[in-house]
Amino acid sequence: MKDHCLVCGSSLVKFLDLGKQPRANAFVSVHDRSMSELFYDLALGLCESCELVQTMERPSKEAMFNER
Repeated sequence: MKDHCLVCGSSLVKFLDLGKQPRANAFVSVHDRSMSELFYDLALGLCESCELVQTMERPSKEAMFNER
């Protein structure tokens, strides 16, 4: 998990944690259950300085946007 703001670099304070969630647009059908499904922590943090709300875990672009 990231502990600093993407914009100003200040500390983040976690205020909402929804636990592990599958990545978006990666539906695994019943027939493909043997495939490993990627899960990420879905937690929101508030920057103490600029007050930007952002996700605290940022999966890589390659993990989120690939053509299968």
